[in-house]
Amino acid sequence: MFLDRSRKILDAIEAAEAEISATRRAAEGHLRVHAFPSFAVDRLSAVLPEFLARYPRVSFDFLVTNRTVDLVEDNIDVALQVGPLADPAFAARKIADLTQVVCASPAYLAKHGAPLHPHDLARHACLTLSHIPNSRFWSFNIKGEAVKIEVRGPVVADSAHMLLKLAVSGTGIIRFGDIIVAEAVRSGRLVPLMENFQQPDTFPLWAIFQRRRQRTPRVKAFLDFLMERFAGAPWRAGST
Repeated sequence: MFLDRSRKILDAIEAAEAEISATRRAAEGHLRVHAFPSFAVDRLSAVLPEFLARYPRVSFDFLVTNRTVDLVEDNIDVALQVGPLADPAFAARKIADLTQVVCASPAYLAKHGAPLHPHDLARHACLTLSHIPNSRFWSFNIKGEAVKIEVRGPVVADSAHMLLKLAVSGTGIIRFGDIIVAEAVRSGRLVPLMENFQQPDTFPLWAIFQRRRQRTPRVKAFLDFLMERFAGAPWRAGST
């Protein structure tokens, strides 16, 4: 019985290796990928050389923007998106669940004090993203209920990178996914706030694609690679 089980395990390993080898041989051609800037620049660019070395016959055209794209009109193979899925006509794979973090720099907190309750945000400068609907309303868990708090501040922008730098410089408070602020929090440049009021809801990071393309070897290889590198939320552990 032990030998039979060992043979089955070895057979499974050989089959998996054969499938990987076949995918690497078959994955070729051009991939057009849409990614929001903070993920493309901070995360994807760091691991892309590994994918290109693994699949040298695949090339990319990246559309790096916060604007909404049409997978068909824009001829997108894979689009990376955070939040609820907008169009059920497309297929999707959830890569990871993100957590929203409210944070500010030590300099801001030293000057203005730390908000201890979500309602305290009314007297603070909050920085919000212009391309996200209702971004001025931040949701918190207050006594077991989801409560939306309207925030205001001196700067609204469509760039998470710009607002992140402004927050680090002491301009205001931000509420971003942990994938964006993890490094700044870990280094002490930003301090998490009101964690006991944090909504338990997660914000999924999705890879969205046209159903007819999901079995294309180059698309499958890229989707599998995204899962391999990001499903474990490596930014929380301080790695890529």
